[in-house]
Amino acid sequence: MRRRNSQILAALSLAAALDAQVAQAGAQRPIIGQWCGVDDYVINVAADGIFFHPRRGFYSPPAIDVSVGQDSASYSQRYESMQVTVSCTLVVTAMQAATETCDNPEESFYPKQGETAELHRCLPKLEPSV
Repeated sequence: MRRRNSQILAALSLAAALDAQVAQAGAQRPIIGQWCGVDDYVINVAADGIFFHPRRGFYSPPAIDVSVGQDSASYSQRYESMQVTVSCTLVVTAMQAATETCDNPEESFYPKQGETAELHRCLPKLEPSV
């Protein structure tokens, strides 16, 4: 029982430390951190790159041509099988909210062409091993 309690306390301490780290980064550059959307879609924004946890059942290629600013980030993704490159912009709209827009050529992409995805700041999730 003591071991389980110490594991729970360790996990809570780690979560608090990560939350403090995100808050500190957020104070300096609000775009940095993890942003969550629908169906477990997660965008991890770092000072030097963007990484994805794609929606359930979908593939998300790595970000290329990444530019991370103070409260926005832009990037592209190349879908080789479809010979398509999609360019996107993620913009902080409030302390815990952001929007993502992309120049998607087809309805199967997220967010859909002409639509804006609403994202919220989320607790850090482990990056998937691909």
